[in-house]
Formats: sequence, C-alpha cells, structure tokens
Amino acid sequence: PGHAEELMRERSASQSDDDDHGIKDLTEYSAIVSIGGDGVVHEIMQGIHSRSDRAETLNRIKLGMVGTGTSNGLSATMAYASDEKFSPIDSTFMIAKGTTSRMDLSHYETLSKSYTSFLTFTWGIIADIDIESEAIHWMGFFRMDVWGALRTLFLRRYRAKLWYRPPNLDAP
Repeated sequence: PGHAEELMRERSASQSDDDDHGIKDLTEYSAIVSIGGDGVVHEIMQGIHSRSDRAETLNRIKLGMVGTGTSNGLSATMAYASDEKFSPIDSTFMIAKGTTSRMDLSHYETLSKSYTSFLTFTWGIIADIDIESEAIHWMGFFRMDVWGALRTLFLRRYRAKLWYRPPNLDAP
C-alpha cells in the first residue's frame, strides 16, 4: 500500500535512482499503465495531486488501466465509454490501440487533508463498507455484501456540515 502514490510524487534533488527502484522522474514519461484495481489508480492520483506541477502532469500524461481488482469501476467505465467489452484483455487492447479520452476529476478538502477523486467521493455508511471490508478482501466483491449487511445491522450515526463551492475553472 502507498507504493504507487510514492512513485508519482516529485523527486527531490537528493534522491537517486536507487531510491525509486530505477524509476526515473515522472516528467520523463508520457503515459502510466496500471494493473490492479481502483485503489491503485487512487494512489496514482493522490501522488500526482501532491506535485507542484500537477496541472501540467495531468494534461501531459495518459493513464491506462488494466482492471484486475475487486470492483474495477474506472476500467469498466472506460470500456463502456469506448463501446468495448470489459475484461483485462480488452483493456490491454484499448491501451495498445491508443484509445484515449479526458475524464473529470473532483477535488475534496477536509481540515487535515485533500483528495483528488476520479469516480466518486463517499462518506458515511458507503465509505465504511468500502474501507472496513478490506479486512475480508479475500472474499472478492462478495465482501461488500457481507460488510454491508453487518454495517446495516450495527448502524452508526454520521454527522457533518457540508459546503459546496463552485469550481474555479481558471485554477490548475
């Protein structure tokens, strides 16, 4: 956990290639292909978000994803938007063909942290089910059903104050 995010962060002048397992600075790449689930893409996006050149990086780098995780929401969405079937092989062919499209991102800030999101941002019971069900990750997607039933039986209270600020389209 956290390795993809670490690789996407800016390198300091004191870091050597050995520090990043031979990975060069991200500015030397034009594309990133991940093999995994939405969690790997989430890490990639958070690492890029932490960079001072994040706007340029997001505009320059193409992101390909071969969905091999539990839910693969982003891979499935990209396949659907491209009128392709959804499977790891089909995703690989889409990447090889150079099929690209821009995607919307959202940015969220709390008092202590900020996040970049590519599918959705959840809070409350849905987030609890997603995050806490990692304890039974070995069950695959069925873990969501099991943990959803448990969380429904043992409900919590969720309190929050939410504000919406229209996006600043001129900001990076």
